[in-house]
Amino acid sequence: MRGLLYLIVLLAAAGCSAAGSYDADLTHAEQEMATDPDGALERLTAMDVSQLGDSALIARWALLYSEALQRNSLAAPGDTIINIAIDYYRSHGDEAALAKAKEVKASADWSVAPDDLMRARYLQKVREYSLFRERQQRRLLTAWGLAILGVALAAIAWLTGRLRARRARIDTLLAEAASLRGAASDSGALRTAVDSLFSSRFELIDRLCSTYYASQGTKAERNAIVNEVKEEIEAMRRDQKSFARLEAIVNESRDNVLVKLRDALPAITPADYTLAVYLACGFSPRAMALLLEDKIENVYKRKSRLKAKLAPFPDVQAAIVG
Repeated sequence: MRGLLYLIVLLAAAGCSAAGSYDADLTHAEQEMATDPDGALERLTAMDVSQLGDSALIARWALLYSEALQRNSLAAPGDTIINIAIDYYRSHGDEAALAKAKEVKASADWSVAPDDLMRARYLQKVREYSLFRERQQRRLLTAWGLAILGVALAAIAWLTGRLRARRARIDTLLAEAASLRGAASDSGALRTAVDSLFSSRFELIDRLCSTYYASQGTKAERNAIVNEVKEEIEAMRRDQKSFARLEAIVNESRDNVLVKLRDALPAITPADYTLAVYLACGFSPRAMALLLEDKIENVYKRKSRLKAKLAPFPDVQAAIVG
């Protein structure tokens, strides 16, 4: 990559150097025009027009070449070259240069037929100009091609980044969904009861997660699986009967700890009470974050605050927060 960069810099430097050399030759020819028009014409004729590099140098050369022909009383076989200068200066609003180019064209004697050598030299310069135009068109097409390629690569990189981010979000969701199964508790009876309560949903989530990771199907099929997981989790959040059964299971397994909690903290908020139920069931922090629709770091903070509130009631605290 670094070698390619050096090559580009060297090519750019070489182009600038060549442009400076041609510009110096044109300046010398312009200085010789009054004192040595024949020398100026020879200098201008010796220049390879196809290599001049940009339209400004071409226009300047065309004007000086036509002026040198005039000063040497040589007839040109046509007005192609002087028209190059006229068209350029007109399009760029250079009134002084345009007026001079028009003056050179008007003063040419088109009635005189050029000799064969002059005709051959003139036509050679016209061909060189045609080569210059072709080279400029190739450069323009190359520049457009590189620009389109750059935009395409940027779009591909952007889309790839979005797909990776989406895949990461999907994987996170599925991992969290699968973690709902891990409601670890120190009470075997409590764990068995909770598993029994949600067994059908846990089994469906597990099966969907396994299918997702094993599937070679289309993105639409994988997304359908993810959406079904989302629906099952949302159903678990809204299922008040299951939540009431959870409360009963916890109270049965832990000596009415939730009743004691309400006695200890009669002003406990519904959100904190729900968190306490999930804590007592032994759900993992990730599972609780998913069911509470909250960030996992917020669950940790809420758990710490609840533990602090239960500090005066060590038995309740130990049974719920641990």
